[in-house]
Amino acid sequence: MNTEIVIGGERFEEAMPQKQPMLMLDSLDSYEYDESGPELTGVCSYCTGRRFCTALDADGSLPSWALIEVMAQAVTATMANYYESRGIRTPVGLLIGVRRYVQGDFAAVPRLTDLTLRAHSGFFDERMAAFDCSAGDGSGLVSAEAKLIVCKPGRNDFVRMFSRPDRAAPDPGLFAIS
Repeated sequence: MNTEIVIGGERFEEAMPQKQPMLMLDSLDSYEYDESGPELTGVCSYCTGRRFCTALDADGSLPSWALIEVMAQAVTATMANYYESRGIRTPVGLLIGVRRYVQGDFAAVPRLTDLTLRAHSGFFDERMAAFDCSAGDGSGLVSAEAKLIVCKPGRNDFVRMFSRPDRAAPDPGLFAIS
């Protein structure tokens, strides 16, 4: 079992594809990769409103719907550590589905609330993964969970996504995806 965090400290922001003002997470706190499963788990921290992010309300609170993005970033941090520990630059990934989103009775996460995010996958391969995710403040006031489905598009997928029938397809060499 591998538990080494290679994107800790200053490497965290560098390894994450999200940049300010979209990066919400503060850190990847624990990581486990079990090849026998294979299973992959990451636990991350986020304090709402500690730094500016475009999803925050004017008072620094985080709308409850934005927890999906925070959970998606926990998936990203977990996968970034997986790839970086193998010497592979973190690839672009896409959230392609959310199933079973359930949240507690709250409209927004108050400013300066410390959240713990957990992302666990019992299924992932080179192109797709399904993660059971949760977000909570430890007191039960804020709680949400969802199953997130993510994919790592290939080079030609990006060409198709950004092509329009009335225009010539972009040059595949423009996309630096391995």
